[in-house]
Amino acid sequence: LFGMAAATVLGYGFSEWLLPLAGDVFITGMQAVIIGTIIHGLVHRGHVHAH
Repeated sequence: LFGMAAATVLGYGFSEWLLPLAGDVFITGMQAVIIGTIIHGLVHRGHVHAH
């Protein structure tokens, strides 16, 4: 869970740092990666509990 929070904060920090350098496409891509990471974490956690 800590790793998930760290990844989210890190992604937010990178998006804030690169905001002046990037366009909407990059921001959308970052959001997609963060959301995908969260979903993957939830699915993986579900599989772990299933075992």
